[in-house]
Amino acid sequence: MNFIVQKTKEIYNIEDFNFYVYYREDKIFEYFSKEYPFKRRIRSFFDEDIYIIIETQKEKNISEDLFFDVFNFINIYIIMNNYKDDFNKVKKEIKLSQIQFLSKLRLLADRVDNPSHNKRIGLMSKKLARLLGINEKYVFEISVFAPLHDIGKIFIPESILKKPFHLNKEEFNIIKKHSIYGAEILQGIDWLKVAWEISLYHHEKFSGGGYPFGLKKDSIPISARIVSIIDVYDSIRSEKVYKASSDHIKTIEKMILMQKNNDYFDPDIFSIFIENNELFNKIFEEN
Repeated sequence: MNFIVQKTKEIYNIEDFNFYVYYREDKIFEYFSKEYPFKRRIRSFFDEDIYIIIETQKEKNISEDLFFDVFNFINIYIIMNNYKDDFNKVKKEIKLSQIQFLSKLRLLADRVDNPSHNKRIGLMSKKLARLLGINEKYVFEISVFAPLHDIGKIFIPESILKKPFHLNKEEFNIIKKHSIYGAEILQGIDWLKVAWEISLYHHEKFSGGGYPFGLKKDSIPISARIVSIIDVYDSIRSEKVYKASSDHIKTIEKMILMQKNNDYFDPDIFSIFIENNELFNKIFEEN
């Protein structure tokens, strides 16, 4: 992606699209091109005075995934490049510290689980959240924090994590503690609240009987209900030290059976997942 700086505007040229980042006081409209009549505007997550606009030649070319993926990237770019005065430099340093801390957390998560698994959890959770029509700020948080879902496994003995057979009851009780351990790592930090929720609750079952608390239905945060479905899908499909991989069709069949027998997942979210299951197959195959 190339950046073309024009006064205080950053224009992102991607084939038939232009993306503009501008401050509220800027006279951005004088820079619009008549060749790109279709426009969308959205406010940055990180600064209410910053807006992002996409313009394109054809309205149907404004893909939701493309728009919001670039939008999320631009938000990070804003943090690093668009604060003007001394006060905002402090804000910039705070935001950059958050990104750096998050990157360290991701490194920890990737040490105890397959990095490709964590990456896919983020991508597929983002896709499912968007299909549910959740607001984009929350989608962004889920996509960034979902890969940390099993970070608590850093406190689980490697002999259990890498055991080439199914765990016995005692070992399973030990590994179940990873959700509590992960929550302890993430607790007490406001901007990591969604990460904390996902880590703590993604093994809860919609009908109860999950862990660590046996919560039911809406008492389980929606972020965790989303990641629960995605984590099960990716885990069944993936090769583990104790099991072979499974193909997409067999995985979907197994999850449908789990839902039928135990009401394992949120039925509304699971229905959307099943209706769009080929999208998740595509993400798995490509990552």
